[in-house]
Amino acid sequence: MTRLLVNSHGGYDASIAPPMFAVPAGVVVNFYCPHDQLLSNDDSWRVLNHRRNFLPGDPAGIIQRNAGTVIPNYYALPYDSLGVNSGIDREIVGRRGAAIFENILTSAGPQSWGVPAPNTIQTSRRVMTAVHGGAPYARSTVLLSDIVNCPGVTEVDWIACREQW
Repeated sequence: MTRLLVNSHGGYDASIAPPMFAVPAGVVVNFYCPHDQLLSNDDSWRVLNHRRNFLPGDPAGIIQRNAGTVIPNYYALPYDSLGVNSGIDREIVGRRGAAIFENILTSAGPQSWGVPAPNTIQTSRRVMTAVHGGAPYARSTVLLSDIVNCPGVTEVDWIACREQW
């Protein structure tokens, strides 16, 4: 199993194509807040810490979406203000044979992702509306539809908001 932890700003914009997509075969997506809702920094940190340390159970209400379920194509944006890694971590087998997480993407600033690990995911630059009004501006994004199609992925933890912009 390859699990990805997505720790970022998250949202949904109906103008991003495709606005909806079906979860691919063999993949489960876990959300920690309802659609059109915010995930608090405290809950985000608790979920991320729980997952990174392979603790049993769920630290927050989990909403699972299985293969074939049609879901919004949320986007991930860098989120430096959490004070922890803003990015995407991939579960791998470490040198001692135990599962660990390695970072495959991290923020390079408040509006830009860095360079992703080779053969994993793709970032793209999109002009998006400002959350609280104002002029649209370009940001570096990663779409959930691209994340779930990362080679070998079987589970994605979307540790991010699901607000609609």
